Amino acid sequence: MTPLSRDPDVLQPAVDLLGQTADAQRCGDIWGTKCRVPVRPPQFAHAHHPSQRSQRAAAGRTSTPPAVLGSLAGHPDMWVRFAVAENRSSPPRVLEQLARDTEPLVREQVAENRSCPPRALEELAQDARWSVRLRVARNPDTPSAVLERLAQDPDQSVRREAAENRNTPPGVLESLAKETFWVPLSFLARNSSCPPEVLSELALRPEVEVRRPVAGNRNTPPAVLERLLGDPDVAKVVADNPSLPRAALALWQLTQG
Repeated sequence: MTPLSRDPDVLQPAVDLLGQTADAQRCGDIWGTKCRVPVRPPQFAHAHHPSQRSQRAAAGRTSTPPAVLGSLAGHPDMWVRFAVAENRSSPPRVLEQLARDTEPLVREQVAENRSCPPRALEELAQDARWSVRLRVARNPDTPSAVLERLAQDPDQSVRREAAENRNTPPGVLESLAKETFWVPLSFLARNSSCPPEVLSELALRPEVEVRRPVAGNRNTPPAVLERLLGDPDVAKVVADNPSLPRAALALWQLTQG
């Protein structure tokens, strides 16, 4: 029979519990010298500690080993899985697993994670929840083909995020310029990949909320910027745009007294 002092089933819970306290120092060198049983290092102790607060902390820590993150991805507590989904160190297979989580909040975090693999983003782009699709459209690493589909999403908020994403193809941005509601157009005007001809069209919009980001976009043609200098609602934004010709800026400054 294995002595209790060497039985992993008896010792490990104590190691896990003591690993976070000063009592561990009084128990001798239990991390692999005087103790003959294989024990988990301190970061594993956090992940398996009964306290959900410790488990959530381990799930969100970038230094947590991938194997532990994989284990925590199946935790019954939604907030633990949420932290794993948010963690950029989570392995692709773990994020693919969480992309199918029953909780929308978890899937939203996967969709926003810059480490999310393309296959998971493609799956999440078809999620029934608009809030999940919105975060896919917002992710800078979402593939262009996925953004092309999201640009036609029935939800205006999703189309808005696709309009601002730099990965959205120019042809798709041109089609988004046909939106009638000004909010998606204001996001489109902020996109640094927006084609100059589209920005020229947006500069004619009556809504100042659209003209202002056009005035600040470096892709806006110089001639359009010069014209916008005469627009008192956006002139100061144009003056700060490095694409504005220096001569036009100097002339405008003279008129400002």
